[in-house]
Amino acid sequence: MLKGFIQLKCAPDVDTTVDMTPVDYVSSAIVHLSKQTQSLDKIFHLSNHQPIGSFELFNWIREFGYSLEPMSYNQWQTELINASETSLDNPLYPLIPFFAGKETEDALKQESSEQNSNSAELKLDCQNTTDGLVDTSIVCPPVDGKLLSTYFSYLIQSGFLNPPSKYLIS
Repeated sequence: MLKGFIQLKCAPDVDTTVDMTPVDYVSSAIVHLSKQTQSLDKIFHLSNHQPIGSFELFNWIREFGYSLEPMSYNQWQTELINASETSLDNPLYPLIPFFAGKETEDALKQESSEQNSNSAELKLDCQNTTDGLVDTSIVCPPVDGKLLSTYFSYLIQSGFLNPPSKYLIS
């Protein structure tokens, strides 16, 4: 999704929660928990209990050097659909039905507002995971500048993302 927003050079101006849970945390937790007899018959949710808001994420992407214009959700939908008519290489292309399924910008803002006011209801119960990892060094890092810099540096060096104009590969 990050690559898709960067390719479009725009993002919806609606703040939502983005749960970026690092795969190395998830895999370490799964391996550890699966080896514990006390894990039998329990449900484990593996998510980042310190997610980032999309406003903060998009601001970080801009500060990193990518052009990312905020625009209304409806304008952003139109940009995505228009871009898909000339090229199908944007990673967001397969998700158009999901994005197009959102009714209106006002309904989306209302949904976002309700999610923020009911955030406790939306969180997964990670207590079994927390309890199962209590005496280990397995910790999910917060989504912050350090983690995002790690991700973007890797994505650029691997060739998945083009570097922003101000980025220099060392």
